[in-house]
Amino acid sequence: MVKYLLDTHVLVWLLVSPEKLSPSVKQLLSEEDSEIFGSVLNLWEIATKNKKNKIPISAGMTKSEADRLGLEMIAVNTHHIASYENLEIKHKDPFDLMLIAQAECNGLSLITADQTILKEYSNSINAC
Repeated sequence: MVKYLLDTHVLVWLLVSPEKLSPSVKQLLSEEDSEIFGSVLNLWEIATKNKKNKIPISAGMTKSEADRLGLEMIAVNTHHIASYENLEIKHKDPFDLMLIAQAECNGLSLITADQTILKEYSNSINAC
């Protein structure tokens, strides 16, 4: 079983703009041996951006659609926080850093289009 964690923008694209995902990522996400995860951090970030009218989908709608697709949402725990504190990746976004920490702790590859993450985190996959 291959396991993937979706960065927030990738989750949004999957739900509202799947054409933004590369054909290879669409293939990964549809393979039978792929296990796809979201994070409660995705929902928090979406809620934050939706409140500022920067994103076309609410956290509630995202959760409902993620449930419909069978995506499990990973909660933040103390292991993730410890991993976050020890990350040596230079990134300004705390949501992204915590997603990296969750990916590390849970043995997941992070699917993202964030160029900083793609350069600095070896277990990332380009979504585009």
